Amino acid sequence: MKAKVVKTGEIISVRKEWEDYGGSIFVGYADENGDVYGRDALEILSETAPEKEIVEGWVARDSQRASNTLHFHRNEVKRGKFYWENKENRPIGESLILPESLFPSITWQSKPKRVRIEITLIDDEE
Repeated sequence: MKAKVVKTGEIISVRKEWEDYGGSIFVGYADENGDVYGRDALEILSETAPEKEIVEGWVARDSQRASNTLHFHRNEVKRGKFYWENKENRPIGESLILPESLFPSITWQSKPKRVRIEITLIDDEE
């Protein structure tokens, strides 16, 4: 990652530096020469904007006989006997199981609700 040295304004490449004292402890940022800088000595620069995707679809809850599971569906769905089916009679395809605690107002008796989900990658390097 790139960082600006606060005192000089110089832009340098750094990596996180860790020590193992019975558990990893962050000690600072090391440059290419192995010199370590404390957190306050550098301003970490973002090289790129975080990657993110926006996905639209429908949220619907299956019947209690089908485990009351909340699903996100990419395609519009229709009510089946115990669970939601693809409206065009195609295989469901892109469906995700969501935490049951989300959207308690959505029940088997509810109509599917249109939603937008934003997913942002988290950079573990920083």
